[in-house]
Amino acid sequence: MKADLGRRYRLYPNRAQEQVPTRWGYAARTLWNIALEQRTYVFEQRGSTLRSQEQSRYLTAARGESELA
Repeated sequence: MKADLGRRYRLYPNRAQEQVPTRWGYAARTLWNIALEQRTYVFEQRGSTLRSQEQSRYLTAARGESELA
């Protein structure tokens, strides 16, 4: 199956709609920075990497404590 790459769409959002992807971008960047900080901290303290399941629990708790929720 060949993907259709020949179509382009132009969006003309209003001001409120423009702010939504910007907020998503800031939230994603904040979450990325929290995750990176956790991995760095754990590696410095334990000398090992943080497992995915363990980090998911920590990130869920961090999201609840921040304005990302």
